[in-house]
Amino acid sequence: MAGVAVIVTIIMPRLTAGGSQKSGCGVRLTEVGVIDTGGARVYDAVTAPDGRLLALRRNDGVVSLWNVAEPARAVEVGELYVAGAGVVGGMAFGRDGRTLAAVTGDVATVAWWDISDPAAPVVSSTMAGRITIVYTMALSADGRILAIGGLAGAVKAVEFWDVTDPSRPFRAGALEDAVQDGTVDSVAFSPVGRVLAVAGRLGDSAGLWDVTDPARPVRRSTLVGRPANLGDMVAVAFSSDGRTLATAGRFGDEVTLWDVTDPARPRRHGSVVGSTADIASLAFSFDGRLLASASNGSDEIVLMTIEKGVASRASSIDTGEQEADFAAFAAAGCLLVTANADPVVRLWTASR
Repeated sequence: MAGVAVIVTIIMPRLTAGGSQKSGCGVRLTEVGVIDTGGARVYDAVTAPDGRLLALRRNDGVVSLWNVAEPARAVEVGELYVAGAGVVGGMAFGRDGRTLAAVTGDVATVAWWDISDPAAPVVSSTMAGRITIVYTMALSADGRILAIGGLAGAVKAVEFWDVTDPSRPFRAGALEDAVQDGTVDSVAFSPVGRVLAVAGRLGDSAGLWDVTDPARPVRRSTLVGRPANLGDMVAVAFSSDGRTLATAGRFGDEVTLWDVTDPARPRRHGSVVGSTADIASLAFSFDGRLLASASNGSDEIVLMTIEKGVASRASSIDTGEQEADFAAFAAAGCLLVTANADPVVRLWTASR
C-alpha cells in the first residue's frame, strides 16, 4: 500500500501547542518531545482543531490519543480499538475536537467516536457504504460532509456522508472512478468552501471537485503532473487560505504548487525538490508559510518555505536509517509530528 498523506484542517484558536500563533512558523526545527508507542509503528497522525489532542493510528489496531499541549510532557489520555485497520484508512477530527472518525477493523466501515472523555471513548455511529477498503478521509470546512475514499470492488470511489448529526450520518452522494486508475489514496477539502482534491495510485493527475451539493459533485478541473514527475499522484494538501494546493507522487521527487483561487482555472506556481522518490505525505503549517514532505523512499523529512505561492527547500530532518512514514503539522501552532519505521513519534517546533 502506498504511504498515507496526512491532511490537516486549519482552524485558528486562541491558544496553541508547539509555538506562538502570533509570530508564525519558521524553519528552525527543535525536537521538543518523543512519544514511545510501545513497539507499534505509526502510519498516520492528526490533531484536534486546537492543536492540543493528537491521534496516532498504529499498526497494532489502536488509535492512541495524546495530550500535546506541552509537547515535552506529552501524555497518553485514551485509546480507540480499531482491530485490523491500523495500516489503512486515515482519520478526521470533528470541528469541536470532541469527535473523531476512524476506519474500523473490517477496513470498510468508518466509526464516528465521541471522545469528549478521551479515557472513555464511545462509538456514536458507523458509516458503511459501497467502499470495501477505505484508504483516506477528510472533513469539509463546515464540518458537515465527510469524504471517504477507497475501492468499491473495481471502482475507485469517494463517498460523501452528511455528518451534521454525528449520531445519525447518512450517505449523501458519491464519485465513481474518481481517479484515473488504481485506488483513491488521498482526499483533501479546501478550508474555504467545499472544493475537494482527489488523487490516487496509478494516476498522474489530481481532480478538483465542487461538492457544494454532494449528491451532484461537479469536476472543476484536472491537475496533470509534469512529464518528469508522472506516476502515482498520491499526496495532496491545501494551504490554510485555500488558495494553494500542493501535490506530489511516488515516482518523482518534486512537490508542485498550484494556484487554485479559481478551482476551474488552476495555475501551476512551480515545483521544488522535496523528499526523494515515493513522497507519501504533505502538510502545510497553520499559517501557510511552511510545507513539510515525507517519503517512503528515504529517511528524510523536508521542510519548504512558501512565499507568494513559490516553494523553496529550507531544511530537513534525518530520521535515521528507517524510511519516513509521515510528517504532519498540528492544526494550530507550529508543532510538527514525524514518524518512521521505529516505534517512536517525534515532536518538533518550527520556530523563527
